[in-house]
Amino acid sequence: AIAKTAGGLLGVERSDAFFQAFSKYLMPARSALDRAMAVGCYAELCFELPADLAAARHFATLHPLFATACADANSNVARNAAFGLGALFAAATPQARPHFHAALQTLFPLISRAEKSREEAKAADRAAADNAVASMCRLAMADLDATPVDQVLAVVVPLLPLTEDTGENKAAFECLVGLVNVHHPSLTSNPTLLPELKRAFHDAILQKSIDDLHVANAVAQANHTLNTTTTFA
Repeated sequence: AIAKTAGGLLGVERSDAFFQAFSKYLMPARSALDRAMAVGCYAELCFELPADLAAARHFATLHPLFATACADANSNVARNAAFGLGALFAAATPQARPHFHAALQTLFPLISRAEKSREEAKAADRAAADNAVASMCRLAMADLDATPVDQVLAVVVPLLPLTEDTGENKAAFECLVGLVNVHHPSLTSNPTLLPELKRAFHDAILQKSIDDLHVANAVAQANHTLNTTTTFA
């Protein structure tokens, strides 16, 4: 909350103090609750603070931290790490660019894990997978050229709209709307993708899956484009 409110006014010294304060909670001896909290705080700092105070300044530390935590056996740690990886790459794209493919490979197992999840762990694993999906979309939005967009869409579109962490639908559909608006070739290169894309937009509108009014309106317009434009016929 402090990071969101103060933003760049925190300055380097205070923002560095935040990063240092949470580091002790990442130790392996700490509980999963502590580790999830710390990873989540780092993720929010990347999301809320200017890049020169957070994501870009601490990229060399945060990238391996989030990547490792994505494989954590605890789903809440992995969920926060997946969110953090997307936030990091979106905010520090120049530093992240050489690592896009590796990041996608890090995120994908969370989706696979949710598909094989035991009943008692299903909700937590699905929430982690939802964050992985949204982070893949954040990577695509950050740099289309560094992202294998067709491969990302083949993974994420069938999973939309997200149902466990519905707040992440905003990022996922922002990405798709952007691709529709520029008539990105990946949308029509795979003949099986376009029907799935239209279904995802239709379901998101019908189920009111997007809690951001601006993005929801953009989705409605993109859905109209998908169903009335010759390119997408």
